[in-house]
Amino acid sequence: MKKVFLLFLLTCSLTAASQNDATILAKRYMASGNDYFNKEDYKNAIRDFSKALEYRSKITDLYLLCDLYLNRALSRLRLGSNEALKDAT
Repeated sequence: MKKVFLLFLLTCSLTAASQNDATILAKRYMASGNDYFNKEDYKNAIRDFSKALEYRSKITDLYLLCDLYLNRALSRLRLGSNEALKDAT
C-alpha cells in the first residue's frame, strides 16, 4: 500500500512540475511571438504562438491559452489567412 501511495505522490509531483514547465515555455514563446508581431513579422509570430500552443494540454492558465489563440488569429488575419477564424473561435 505504501508503494502505491508513494508512486501516486511522485506522479502528482511530476505532473505539477510538467505543467509549470509547460506554462513557462509557452510564456516564453508567447513573448517571442509578441516581439515578432510588433515588428510586423507575422509568419514568425505565428510560428512562435503555434510552438507555445503545442503545450496546451499541460497549460492550466485559461487566460494564457486564450491570449495565444487570439494572438495567432490576429497574426493570421494580418496575413490574410482563412485560419484566423478557426483560432478566434
